[in-house]
Amino acid sequence: MNTPHILGVRVDDISLQDALQNIEMELSSSASQNFVVTPNPEICLLAEKNEEYRRHILGLAFLALPDGFGLKIAAWILGTRLKNRVTGVDFIYGLMERASQKGWRVFLFGGEGVALRCAQILMGRYRGLKVVGTLDGEITNYKLQITNKIQISNDQIVETINQARPDILLVALGAPKQEKWIAENLPRLPSVKLAIGVGGTFDFIAGRIKRAPKILRSKGLEWFWRLVIQPWRLHRIYNATLRFLFTVLLWKVRMSFKYRRNVVGLIVRDNGGCSSVVECLLPKQKIAGSIPVTRSNLKVLLVERNDEPGHWQFPQGGIDKGETPRNAIMREMKEELGTDKLKIIKYVQDFHRYIWPKVDKLRRGYRGQKQDLFILEFTGAEGDIHIDNREHSNYQWAHFDKAVETVHEVRKEQTQKALTIFYYAGNYHH
Repeated sequence: MNTPHILGVRVDDISLQDALQNIEMELSSSASQNFVVTPNPEICLLAEKNEEYRRHILGLAFLALPDGFGLKIAAWILGTRLKNRVTGVDFIYGLMERASQKGWRVFLFGGEGVALRCAQILMGRYRGLKVVGTLDGEITNYKLQITNKIQISNDQIVETINQARPDILLVALGAPKQEKWIAENLPRLPSVKLAIGVGGTFDFIAGRIKRAPKILRSKGLEWFWRLVIQPWRLHRIYNATLRFLFTVLLWKVRMSFKYRRNVVGLIVRDNGGCSSVVECLLPKQKIAGSIPVTRSNLKVLLVERNDEPGHWQFPQGGIDKGETPRNAIMREMKEELGTDKLKIIKYVQDFHRYIWPKVDKLRRGYRGQKQDLFILEFTGAEGDIHIDNREHSNYQWAHFDKAVETVHEVRKEQTQKALTIFYYAGNYHH
């Protein structure tokens, strides 16, 4: 399956029928929990500025269905392709038809004032459909306001859903709230095998908002229809059309010319024989001059990428806007390794740069990376390291002489450069 990325957001180029078939197979044969997202131009704009939302929520979905004609145009601008389009309404209709045939239990959550009406329409349309509960309203500060009458806590929401024991949960809270709610609460809903963020789909099914005529939908002109019948949505329509395409164009230019700034941590510890890494190196360096000295007691820290087993590398990360490289390296090491027991020994600006393959350009929106190197001494104990499991699956202290052969093939040049700088380091700046 082709999986283009629009503003860094994964989009699965899958047809409606294939999506329904995949879900049916998963629900019939697996006991695992999954969730589906429906990226559209507005969601892509939100996610472009929010890495947590983009990578750790949308990026982990079972399926990311392409909902919006603008995504096709964006894919073309970015030099990739997106053949299919799956609207939320069509997807839910198809899913509810299969649910009625398979006996899957369905719960509708969200959709202010329309969840119950939506459930009634779906049960009337698909004979035998088991809608086992509804909760409508809008969540604020983890409390659900139900049609302006009462408020219930998030724990009560979870308890209500669990009592109904649904197989499928449709969540209509709007993006990004619905996806975040699913990611945080799905583990607390053991009966739910599939959760889906459906946005404004309930409004269309319940008849609150009329769908654009089919001819306009086929031409990608829903935005014009929305503007005519809901002129107060002008700002959202602008975001989903002009602002979205302008952002895609900027992304394309950045992919072609600009390098992302990045910091790399070469973290070293002494394995015995010296009181510190600096003490182990400097006296020998003064005696030996330019001749390399033996570092048989030193080890370097490597981490294994969570998304690619066997891909070992130095810990690294991006520099945020307005952040200094020194602040960035300490923040990244704290986030990825869970420790601040580090002492900066040396800083080398722009020590390595490389061009990304096309798929990474699309994911990150840059031509490649230019990296600053920080040589760091680890001053803590083994128990001070707590890796972020979303980023890395494991870590190891590799012998200095074994580091290059241990790292992934694409990291060998970078690793060799970093170790060479460390190997001949004669001046240390704190």
